[in-house]
Amino acid sequence: MGARRLAPFAALLLGLLAPGEEARAGGFVLYEFGAGATGMCGAQTAGADDPAVLFFNPAAITRLERTRLALGVSLIKPVSDYAANGDEVKTWSGIKYADGTTGDVIVSDGTHSVDQEPALFTPPHLYATHRFGKAVSFGFGLFTPYGLGVNWPRTWDGRYIIKQVNLETFTFNPVLAVDLAQLLAGQEDPFLHFSVAVGYMGNYSRALLDKNTDWRGLAKQMNSFEPYPVNEADLDGIVRMEGTGWANSFNAAVHLEIPKLISAGFQYRHHFELKYDGTAEMEMPDWFTQPTMGGAGPAKGAATSMIWPKETDGTTTMYMPTLYNMGVALLVIPNLVIEADLFLEDYTSYEELKLEWGCNDESPPCNIPEDPTPKDWTWNYQAVIGAAYTLQNDLTLRLGFGRVGSPVPEETYDPVLPDGERTLVTLGAGMPFLGMFRWDLGYMFAYWQGEKTGATKLVDGKEVPVNDAGAPSNTNVLNGRAIGKYTTMSHILALTIGAEF
Repeated sequence: MGARRLAPFAALLLGLLAPGEEARAGGFVLYEFGAGATGMCGAQTAGADDPAVLFFNPAAITRLERTRLALGVSLIKPVSDYAANGDEVKTWSGIKYADGTTGDVIVSDGTHSVDQEPALFTPPHLYATHRFGKAVSFGFGLFTPYGLGVNWPRTWDGRYIIKQVNLETFTFNPVLAVDLAQLLAGQEDPFLHFSVAVGYMGNYSRALLDKNTDWRGLAKQMNSFEPYPVNEADLDGIVRMEGTGWANSFNAAVHLEIPKLISAGFQYRHHFELKYDGTAEMEMPDWFTQPTMGGAGPAKGAATSMIWPKETDGTTTMYMPTLYNMGVALLVIPNLVIEADLFLEDYTSYEELKLEWGCNDESPPCNIPEDPTPKDWTWNYQAVIGAAYTLQNDLTLRLGFGRVGSPVPEETYDPVLPDGERTLVTLGAGMPFLGMFRWDLGYMFAYWQGEKTGATKLVDGKEVPVNDAGAPSNTNVLNGRAIGKYTTMSHILALTIGAEF
């Protein structure tokens, strides 16, 4: 079969590019931006003793006197593995090799367990606050609240779904906060403090995607006149795309405190859309060098022509969720703070993902498919409780516990985001030094497990997969669906150095 007859198979294979162009994760919101907050499992929406409240509740900065600065980093070390539960090893039979012999070639299809490649992520945080008088405060925060990092081996079973994805979103967040109760009381100290805040969020994001493309079906179609490569990985192409985006948004918050009794807070972060523009580099396997496949389609009459470019522009839009967080802290016991927080994330706008290729607008167009990929994510939650106790020598000890859900339904679960319901355990400590400075350390252990099942459903009298990500696009393509359990243990160590002027 000539290259021109291979066009319909190639078009179907290229349709698998869309799922992998997701440079993001669900449950991809990060909250570890302040070592003190990390030690309390992120329970700081109601607290008001740390510049990191700029991230959790900017209204609370009215309770911070004078000028406060804080700079820090979170070291995130995930350890992830994939335990395959596929029960069938598929093969291409009757393959002709270069030496003239024939035989069978094993095709990866979700049957080989593997660990992710080692990785270390270092999202930073920076905060600055200044109080004018007693009632008005200004603050500025820089943090990376949306992030994702996945890096599977180049030859693993799910390489046609994803090999590597990295996402970083830097948020610049200036805020203005006013203590309304203090404003009404003038120079007197009110029996309670009630503050409101509003801020602008400028969001700069960069993303990287790397995945394999499957040419095995084409290799077999050409096997009548081309020797079949001995190594299955030699049949793969590669797509690697990098892009950046910018979006504007805002946040608003309230904070209530009755000193030495109770405090409470609430924050709203508005959703936004990030349009990524970037460049995709496409590599074909070495054995197949024909750059153009086209001509008459299958016998049914559909005509398809496609050009496989080495490089093309690409764009996609990503929907960042609306975020809500609320918390209550007990301040009754001297030197002890106990706080419980709830975080809610609205992912319901993330219904599908569509990648648009610049070469489709050229003449002649490349005709690479742009069909959207369903996602249908839902609401998510994070519930945490933390405690901090300050000793007589000003050493503060912290601990916390939390549970986190997952917004990813079974129907669209894939290894781009191997998510699952999480358990969080934290501890930390902090202490002033050299008079005006302070150090804080926080450690978090997170564990979760999710599964991409092989469940089926009945459609038009046929059993079809509930989750089709990575499924064969036709009978001549045996893509690995990477069915199995995905387990992650994440270690997070946060360090923050603060100063008060």
